[in-house]
Amino acid sequence: SVFFLTFDFSSNHGYVRPRSMLVQHLLLLLSAVLSCDGAANPIITTIAGSGINGSIGDGGRATAAQLNGPTGLAWDPDTDRLYVCDSLNHRVRVVYVSNGTIAAFAGNGTAESAGAGDGGPAAEARLQTPAGVAVGPGGLVYIADGGDARVRVVYANGTVGTMAGGGASLAGGIPARSARLVVPAALAVDSSGNVFIADLGSYSVSVVRPDGILTVFAGTGRPWFGPDGIDATASSINQVYGLAVDLAGNVLLAEIVSCRVRNVSPPDNVLRTILRAPAAPTSAPPAAARA
Repeated sequence: SVFFLTFDFSSNHGYVRPRSMLVQHLLLLLSAVLSCDGAANPIITTIAGSGINGSIGDGGRATAAQLNGPTGLAWDPDTDRLYVCDSLNHRVRVVYVSNGTIAAFAGNGTAESAGAGDGGPAAEARLQTPAGVAVGPGGLVYIADGGDARVRVVYANGTVGTMAGGGASLAGGIPARSARLVVPAALAVDSSGNVFIADLGSYSVSVVRPDGILTVFAGTGRPWFGPDGIDATASSINQVYGLAVDLAGNVLLAEIVSCRVRNVSPPDNVLRTILRAPAAPTSAPPAAARA
């Protein structure tokens, strides 16, 4: 099953990341090394996590730290930081790739709802099973606070706020903070600052534009595999756990139940499958599901 997606923009390759107690970073060998063997052979190295469940290790080597349910990852190339959702510890941690150390970034380890800590330091705020993280223009760090049904944002000054969720409406075309999210699980941000949100509970992907308005980007709100080749908002999607945006603005969706990766390309917003498992569903939902 496909859980998470991310891109290495230095080579524009997308990588699929499985759940693991060890956060593993897939690196493409540098061209100087590739010239030695004549092949672009990828290698896997451990960036964070000792393989033991726990929460200790901040301030030390990232590979000696304990994690508990790491899920979403985001790399900030401007600061060389890797953000890790340490989901079951209710925190987001940051790995300083240049020296290999790890530190707390957001969340104090205590689960809480209703955006507890907004307006204060991110490391003192409370998160609830954060599942996704993304870095946007200006160094803004967005967190899919899944158990709190919100998307939080950490500003450059280190304070945290709610960017989307906390409202009552599932409709699109409204201010993001007036919208209701159910289980936001994955995030992606494009170069224009559009924030894409995969919501497991509403079977959809929404986008928050820079003006703060949230609209539906993909999915009908019905949990099934819908057809390719039509507008993404007219086709069903099912349990999107991973999102990524490439340099051309293509948005990739990793659907765990449908066992496929799908692509929504600008400007036509048409949904297409680009990768699927051999046993992935290809038919319309049964009559009971359509009712």
